[in-house]
Amino acid sequence: MHPGQLSVLGANLPVLTSELDLSRGLLSELVSAGCINTEQMRLVERCAWRAERNGKLIDFISRRSQRHLQQFVDCLQRTEQHRLAARVTRHGGTVLGTT
Repeated sequence: MHPGQLSVLGANLPVLTSELDLSRGLLSELVSAGCINTEQMRLVERCAWRAERNGKLIDFISRRSQRHLQQFVDCLQRTEQHRLAARVTRHGGTVLGTT
């Protein structure tokens, strides 16, 4: 992953770990989009605390490609998490740090 992409996730880590809402079907969307696999989804679901689940998810996403990060943002949009999607995108809807 491009260093700029990691900085986008890193800069937003506190907000993402506390505010991502997995109950809206985000994990299923991410599996369908190929951003994470079913084993990763199970590992996230096994975490006891919300911040732990969200942190593990962000860790998986941060290890993926630029395309997967954009798909993550698209999945946030599809699960009505527009404010969080906006935190990791710029005006044109492109993930920050991609050129």
